[in-house]
Amino acid sequence: MRRWLGNVNANTVMAVSALVTSVVAVVVSWDEARLMRRSQEASFMPLMDVRATVSTAPDDLRVAIDVRNTGHGIAFVEAAEMASGEEVLSTYDAFAGAVLNEELGERADFSFTAVRGFFSPGEQRQIMRFEWDDTPENRALLEAFMREEATTNYDAMRLTLCYCSVFDKCFERTEGEGSPAAARPEPVAECEAGGDPVEAIWDSYTASRGAEEGGEDA
Repeated sequence: MRRWLGNVNANTVMAVSALVTSVVAVVVSWDEARLMRRSQEASFMPLMDVRATVSTAPDDLRVAIDVRNTGHGIAFVEAAEMASGEEVLSTYDAFAGAVLNEELGERADFSFTAVRGFFSPGEQRQIMRFEWDDTPENRALLEAFMREEATTNYDAMRLTLCYCSVFDKCFERTEGEGSPAAARPEPVAECEAGGDPVEAIWDSYTASRGAEEGGEDA
């Protein structure tokens, strides 16, 4: 009887030990898989960066805004908002008045590339470009703007991008209006699809130029 009980106890201990070992192995495997997935997500994380460039070189008077994916993974920009202070900039006149000035805005040739869509790692897209003929008057206006208004206007402007990675991890990042250049993007549950503010500004620009030409022809 005692020998039988001893065998039962030994078998029970071995079975419990095997069960504990299996549970531990499962937990360790799950944790390793979780860490590996997080490592993969970090390795393929996109990071959107916004920069403004200005040129007053001979025959190259321009102001441009570039967006670049400086991360290691593909980004899909689903939503964007451009603003200055509390004002959302969705028309050409509003943008030119807040970021350039009225006179430079009226004289500029404006071109654009949509900000919404896919960005490959390292891809840079010039989403807005303003150019002026290199005349003495235009050069004087742009140089005065750079001395007296540019810093204040650019500091007030902000561009917020909401984008997702290939792992459906979504982030929101705001550039400008006091946001540190190295600020980390904020994780969000999802991006609400919206319009493209750059396309809206372009549509307003072409509509206003078309109206001006129509008025001149009349």
